[in-house]
Amino acid sequence: ANNLTKTTALQACCVCGGGEGGVTQPPTPTPPTPEPTPVPPTPAPTPMPPTPPPTPLPAVPAPGGRGHVIFRFDDVADWGVQAGLATVVDTFLAEGAPLAMGVIGGAYFGDSSAVVAKVREGYAAGMEVFNHGDDATTKFSEISKAVAKTHILNAEEGGFEYASFVPHQNLAGPSTLEALAELGYKVISTCALCDQDDPAYMEVDLTSTPMQLPQGTQTAKYVGANPHDEKWVSTVEEILPACEEQVALYGVCVVMMHPQEFQQAKNPVLVDELRAVIRGVRAQGWGITTFRDYYALVNGDVVPTPQPTVATDAPTPQPTVATDAPTPQPTV
Repeated sequence: ANNLTKTTALQACCVCGGGEGGVTQPPTPTPPTPEPTPVPPTPAPTPMPPTPPPTPLPAVPAPGGRGHVIFRFDDVADWGVQAGLATVVDTFLAEGAPLAMGVIGGAYFGDSSAVVAKVREGYAAGMEVFNHGDDATTKFSEISKAVAKTHILNAEEGGFEYASFVPHQNLAGPSTLEALAELGYKVISTCALCDQDDPAYMEVDLTSTPMQLPQGTQTAKYVGANPHDEKWVSTVEEILPACEEQVALYGVCVVMMHPQEFQQAKNPVLVDELRAVIRGVRAQGWGITTFRDYYALVNGDVVPTPQPTVATDAPTPQPTVATDAPTPQPTV
């Protein structure tokens, strides 16, 4: 306003007062500042489609009630296990056999579309997705919070309904059982292989809440004293004898597996051995099921649907009766 007043006064002076006779030109107007170009709004992320409910019970009653086997597939996560995950899930789908898949929660699952898609594929085919905890560093004092946190996050990420829980390193305590009971979980699985003074040790108990179904054998064990010689060592030849003992004692055998073992997907031998184990279990007359479906079977909640018969193109390995108790193996 002051500049405008001064300029107007100067113009009036020059026009009316004369001076030397020159007329002062008006100042060149400043062009207006252009309006900023509006930034288009960021589109909202495309929401994940809801997970379809699983096909009811591919779980199978064993002929004559001889027993059941549960394949417990731990450590499903976004990173480092995609090839092993796909190999195992595809093998079970091809064999028409159910699988229990353990998803690590929190920051470890939900970002890889390939991993989520493969888990959804198995789930839609009737496989189980169980809660495999938050991470391996959870302290006993925090286990209740960790179980609840993982339960909520996994349900949001994948839309899965959880009935079973498997803690990392098979470590659980009384607070774990309390947390699971509060959340309505049906099954917990740790380790029946371990020494009885090991914190991971658990006995089979079909009447407890939640039902206790610990692993009785495994497809491989992790060995090695330093990073240069650490490796997975296959134990598939031990599965049928170990399950024979477990089924004789409890009527059920839980087989622990990890996708890391099957990352060597270019090696067909391990996949062939896994396929032979699945067929060997069936040859014994045992049913293949999941934690969720076995709990339902024991409690009379459902009528299981018979498994499809899969023709074998290779001789089925015959189990040998173990004379000694299975040697406890380290778990991972």
